[in-house]
Amino acid sequence: WLKPVFSMAAGFQFPTYHAFPPFFTLQINEDLKRKQLAMWGDLVCAYCQNKDQYFVDFEPVAPMFANETIQRKLTPEGLAAVAQHLVDTGRGVWIDAGSAGASPSGAGVTGKRMLVLWKPAQQWAELIYKWADDSGLIGNVETLFALYTGADTDGQEFFDKPPELIRAAIDVLVGQRRAEWIRDPAGDSVKFLRA
Repeated sequence: WLKPVFSMAAGFQFPTYHAFPPFFTLQINEDLKRKQLAMWGDLVCAYCQNKDQYFVDFEPVAPMFANETIQRKLTPEGLAAVAQHLVDTGRGVWIDAGSAGASPSGAGVTGKRMLVLWKPAQQWAELIYKWADDSGLIGNVETLFALYTGADTDGQEFFDKPPELIRAAIDVLVGQRRAEWIRDPAGDSVKFLRA
């Protein structure tokens, strides 16, 4: 039951293990739990990528965390574990105000909405930095807004992506000292730096 099978031909088809009832119960054995959480992480990312979706809601709970055919859904503890796994593996970032504490429903998750990085933030960062370098913008400033909606970025893979995704990618560049944030109430900008 551990072998994932994905079919993307006519939209998203859940893997066969999504119909296996124990998949929805957080496993006690640590090795099994680690594999189970990896499978949930892969499922969330594959689903979001297939749907060109960047956010998953934990309140209300996204439909992928249930299977009505077998009348199973992930428990609140399971949701919390999957969410934490996504964060720990760099594939999820809480984006809502609820991220500071437990959710109002007591579901055990630390927020309501998560940015899902089905492509790692590092890859998005590389795409943006390459564009900036190719465009002669190293040493110059670009608004965050222009990065995801500007005419100069039209046709780039990061064009028209959520600003939260662009922020996550820029944060990677800032951590690598290849960019710095310029904060402004009118809208944040980024200065690209030579590595």
